[in-house]
Amino acid sequence: MSQTPEAIRKRRERLEKRHVAISEEEMLVRLRKILMKKGYLSGKIINATPSLPSMTTYKQHFGNLRTLYRLVGYTNTSYWGDLEAYQRWADLKRANGALLCEAFEKTGTRATFDPSLGLLRVNDTVNIGVELAKCRKCEGLPLKWTVRRRMRQPMGWTVAIRLGENNKAIRDYVLLPSPSVAGQWLWFGEEGHPVHKIERFKTFEELTRSLVRRVNKATRSTPAKRQRSRRSSCTRDRENKGEPKSKMFHIPRTYRNQNEQSSQEGQNKTGISKNKRERG
Repeated sequence: MSQTPEAIRKRRERLEKRHVAISEEEMLVRLRKILMKKGYLSGKIINATPSLPSMTTYKQHFGNLRTLYRLVGYTNTSYWGDLEAYQRWADLKRANGALLCEAFEKTGTRATFDPSLGLLRVNDTVNIGVELAKCRKCEGLPLKWTVRRRMRQPMGWTVAIRLGENNKAIRDYVLLPSPSVAGQWLWFGEEGHPVHKIERFKTFEELTRSLVRRVNKATRSTPAKRQRSRRSSCTRDRENKGEPKSKMFHIPRTYRNQNEQSSQEGQNKTGISKNKRERG
């Protein structure tokens, strides 16, 4: 899509405003002023403020966000606690995905795991997502758990680490088919839902054994189903072209016996006449 000269000019002006050649001390001073004005900081606020360098520039000069926020006096302990918990569960999801991939490979199955997407692909046909199920509390209602679904998540299976009531410890592991319905969040309760067909496992090893067994069984039966489907398709094509359909006729047993007996008698008569000719 081509841009008009006016749009290109405005874009160049915005980029020139964002490019500020200032010292590191001035970068911190300006960021501290934004903190006093807003009351908190985030990467979104930094990128949206024209007088500040971009978030990428700050990281290049000061390292990570935690160091940057500490230098300007922003100590939000709850934020860092949530960030550390998020990192811990993200590392566990990646580790479980790798273990699941290794379990499939040990059975001779071809499997690949993408840590950035948390997606395991088996035999190029089955998709398995590794997610986290967090507990949600609503006053006066039973506990609910939510699994965040990725946009355009392919159909297959979802393996989720279900956390406890305070989301600080692992409660168990759940396995459910990845639904084809749209939506970013999938909700389920302690009793589950018949549509979701949720299965629970006490350990990740139990879930792995069950999933590997059923996926291998399904993928091994797929070629036979495809072959039967191909044969049916060929038969339909012949019928559409007007070719006669091959038929199987049932011959009664009594008729087969009579036919065999007549054939045997014919062979005996042929042998007798042959012997007479040889004697003559």
